[in-house]
Amino acid sequence: MVLLSLPSFPSFPSLFVFFLLLSCLHATYPNNNTSLQVARVTNYHICTQELLSEIKATLRFLDALESEYKVVSTKTGELHRACEALVQEKVRLETTFAC
Repeated sequence: MVLLSLPSFPSFPSLFVFFLLLSCLHATYPNNNTSLQVARVTNYHICTQELLSEIKATLRFLDALESEYKVVSTKTGELHRACEALVQEKVRLETTFAC
């Protein structure tokens, strides 16, 4: 995703990181003007932030899914134990009244 309009300048962890990225871009694209390089760094930062947001949302979804799985697993185990108890009771009653 390439964004050409810049609504606001993103906050970088430090000016050092910003200027390091800017110098890397300048070394990679020496004939381009500085504003284009700033736009590329800014677009990279925005896309990275969007990707991180999607990853965090995915992790939250997986946490919720794990939580739901634990609930279903617990209920299934309880149902299984109840069914086993009923089967044992049925067998006991059949043997008691068969005599």
